[in-house]
Amino acid sequence: MNGGGFRVPRNCAVLVSCLLAACGPANAAAPTLAWSVTYNNATNDEAAWGVAVDSSGNIVAAGYETRTDWGQQGYLLVKKYGSNGNLLWTRTDNGNSSAAANGVAIDSSGNILVVGTVDRTGIGQDLNWLIRKYDPLGNVLWSTEYDDPGHGNDNSCGIAVDASGNSVAVGYEFWVAGHMNDWCINKYDRDGNLLWHRTYSNPSNFDATAYGVAADASGNIVVVGIELRNDLGQSYNWLIRKYDMDGALLWSRSYTAPNVCCSMDDAFAVATDASGNVIVAGDSDQKKMGESFNALVRKYDPAGSLLWERYYNDRNNGEDAAFGVVVDKRNGSIIEVGWESWKMGATWLFTRKYDKDGNLLWHEVYKNPYSVATNMDSPNGVAVDASGNIAVAGQISTVDYDWDWIVYKYAELASPSVPSQPGPAPAAGEVWVTSTNGSLPAYPRRGDEVIFSMGIQAAGRLRVKVFSLLWEEVATIFDGNSAAGPLELRWNGRNKKGQIVATGTYLVRFDLPGQKAVIKRVAVGK
Repeated sequence: MNGGGFRVPRNCAVLVSCLLAACGPANAAAPTLAWSVTYNNATNDEAAWGVAVDSSGNIVAAGYETRTDWGQQGYLLVKKYGSNGNLLWTRTDNGNSSAAANGVAIDSSGNILVVGTVDRTGIGQDLNWLIRKYDPLGNVLWSTEYDDPGHGNDNSCGIAVDASGNSVAVGYEFWVAGHMNDWCINKYDRDGNLLWHRTYSNPSNFDATAYGVAADASGNIVVVGIELRNDLGQSYNWLIRKYDMDGALLWSRSYTAPNVCCSMDDAFAVATDASGNVIVAGDSDQKKMGESFNALVRKYDPAGSLLWERYYNDRNNGEDAAFGVVVDKRNGSIIEVGWESWKMGATWLFTRKYDKDGNLLWHEVYKNPYSVATNMDSPNGVAVDASGNIAVAGQISTVDYDWDWIVYKYAELASPSVPSQPGPAPAAGEVWVTSTNGSLPAYPRRGDEVIFSMGIQAAGRLRVKVFSLLWEEVATIFDGNSAAGPLELRWNGRNKKGQIVATGTYLVRFDLPGQKAVIKRVAVGK
């Protein structure tokens, strides 16, 4: 975190003098890393600042690369990958000066909207917004810029597409006398024509920046970012504002860490679910709690009332922040990505998944393959496809302390199928627990399978979960619908991270449809 009067946005690239600077339920099974791709042009830095998926599962990432080998500085960089990680095409552009992409969105036709910044100091305009639309094959359909009336430094940090194909870009403009940055929102039609322009100057008249934007099913627009409130004796606060499709303000909410003087809190990303609820991700200054910055996710209802919030503080009590958030349309679950502090000030990339009620389902860390002791790695965007697979884009440190572009994909493990139980089976309402060596009760060795045989009285939701003796969640074996009758499930003796559990006694809770829970013990030997 930079503590001066102006902080470089961590998920919005900034060009300065032609130089780019990166400014309830038990845990479900953890996902598997399907693939990971990096890009290094061997000259300084590359980073992906946004990611989106289309209806076919293709992944588009947008960011920048520096090309000093071409005698140039920043290049806008867009790459499209197939669902298996194969590169389909690459597009670059420096705007005859220097440029960077900060966000990307995809419309229902597979067209790609990219937003960022281009340096126009050569024509007396400093930095301009850049908004560009590509077709699915990477051909430019249109490109437009925005320059504030005072020709100051303007930067667009995020973009969203509504159901009508209109695009909304957000960021800041810098031109009003006595102000630093003013929050700025532009809405364009599908052909790139400006529909409306909105700004926000906070009461301190100093600094307000919009970082993220989302559109709900009704065409309403939710924008998140920061504002400096030194008029209240505060520092940077979250700012969340909801507009209707015509740009009229519906409501505004702010957040500052409770009981912390002059805390610096950032809202970086936003998503909406099918019900119009609003999910915001960022960080919160928790020094009053003896901690550093925590990653924070907050969920609001459509009217702006807080439903719940979830903090994450890494085990080293270091700086943590969430930079991206997305909603899985299948079930309303929420995926956030960010960085967590590791040893010696290094940061690693984390992905966390919550159910719609804020219960943590799993937490995964992507470890830098370069194994640099002082990594400064960051995921800057996240997207989810129709099957629940998760794409993450960002940058990782290399051995020479440059950044490499990275995109990786997690494959969500499917819920286990419910096979029929052959041969003898428990009576309705009964549960048998055996190990693969046939012992009853089960006394498996570490790594052995445990067999759960059940007699289901009535169709309905079935949940089978493993806990420690302290009722700490260890694994979810099944959570879904089941038909009535006999069935069998198996536990592979591993926890939610895929690790073989330690020797000891475990509790297995069976929530069978239409009856009280059944608790069984499993003693795992050496």
